[in-house]
Amino acid sequence: MKFLRLAPITMLAAALSAAPASSEPVDMSTISCAQLMSMKADEVSFILTWVAGYTAGTEEELSMDPDVLGKTVGDTVTYCQENAEMSVLNAIKEVSGT
Repeated sequence: MKFLRLAPITMLAAALSAAPASSEPVDMSTISCAQLMSMKADEVSFILTWVAGYTAGTEEELSMDPDVLGKTVGDTVTYCQENAEMSVLNAIKEVSGT
């Protein structure tokens, strides 16, 4: 059971270690669901974890529930599959109700 709680954190660590060191900055507000769906699984996890953290930060939420994060990531992927034109930032807001 403890493993399942650590899975989102492990996914984030793996995504961070796989990110290229010399990448150009990305305006996260411009990534569409269609673009997200064309990415590799580790890139999707990285993007969605970053966006979830960003939205939590704008609401000054200082705690992180791995179960909620995992559900939000999964729900956002499903939502994006059905709403390709929407931005990922708006999709995660729709899913999380923020």
